[in-house]
Amino acid sequence: PTCARRGSALLSSQLGFPLSASVPFFYIRFHKPNSSKLTEWFLVDDFATVMPELNRKYWDPVPDWVFESKTLRALAAGAALIFRGMDIRDVTKSPSSLLEVFDPTVHCKGNWTYTIWAGVDFVILLPDGRVLDKRLFLLELLKAYADAA
Repeated sequence: PTCARRGSALLSSQLGFPLSASVPFFYIRFHKPNSSKLTEWFLVDDFATVMPELNRKYWDPVPDWVFESKTLRALAAGAALIFRGMDIRDVTKSPSSLLEVFDPTVHCKGNWTYTIWAGVDFVILLPDGRVLDKRLFLLELLKAYADAA
């Protein structure tokens, strides 16, 4: 769909995907539900190492060290804002779905635009100062879809 092509262009211009290959580290923080406040920044400097381990359909073969990684700790903190007290493995049954957080166009289809990381919006700060804000990104996708309709 047009919105997915527009989204891919936006994402590529903002991040230079794939994220793991182009960015040695980044900071991420999450919008708190029903608030304009954000969480503290989480440093993620192991995404490139963790990403291949998350590219699986099931949690069972994921090595234990991944659960101690900065990547998973940050994502679990984001999920905990919505799913308090739940283990990350209960929030999402497929570890590979965590990777879709970083490419919202995956869920841009037909007449709906939707990305999920437990329903939490996030902001990513890249080392060169560029910022990816999920809310603004989705707004651009919706505008592109409306223009194409």
